[in-house]
Amino acid sequence: MKKILSEIVILYDNNILCDFETKKVLDACKCLLSSLKIEHKDITVTFLKYTDAIETITLNRPIDMISFKNLVPEKTGACALIDCAVEAITKIGDRYAAQPCEEHPEKVIFLLTVCGKENASKHHTYKELNDMIRHQTDAYKWSFFMITDDTANYENIDICPENTILFDSGDIDSLKIASEGLGHLMLRKINE
Repeated sequence: MKKILSEIVILYDNNILCDFETKKVLDACKCLLSSLKIEHKDITVTFLKYTDAIETITLNRPIDMISFKNLVPEKTGACALIDCAVEAITKIGDRYAAQPCEEHPEKVIFLLTVCGKENASKHHTYKELNDMIRHQTDAYKWSFFMITDDTANYENIDICPENTILFDSGDIDSLKIASEGLGHLMLRKINE
């Protein structure tokens, strides 16, 4: 098996705050992947959506084969970011642990999207999530990024501010421009 350069893991908040905002965040993810696809073909994407539980949409697929056609936002009001992020990091880590080292990607980019406040996690805490982020960053050199709106309690998550795109939920059009900037940051990380 050919070693892949990078895997991008997207943990996507699929709860509808409003149809318009949800579409804009999804458009930002598409824009971000498009900017990465132009420069690198050896990237795979794992796309996970969540509300109060996590669901795998694509698992480790080449970046040019990613489609968002069947993604239908849900109106649950639930945002279990902590539980779902811990579960996602664990799933990806366990997948790598079960593979021979030569099949691991050289770089792992983990992107969290969250719109609204965390309000549904029951099993894990911010401390556990932050410990996992630090461990994956220090031990395995994973890079963490976040796209979030100004209503989320993002300040409780230990992702460095320069890797966080914060958009004003009242000015959603700025999100596309911000996501392009995030794409450039991710490219820089991939090219290091």
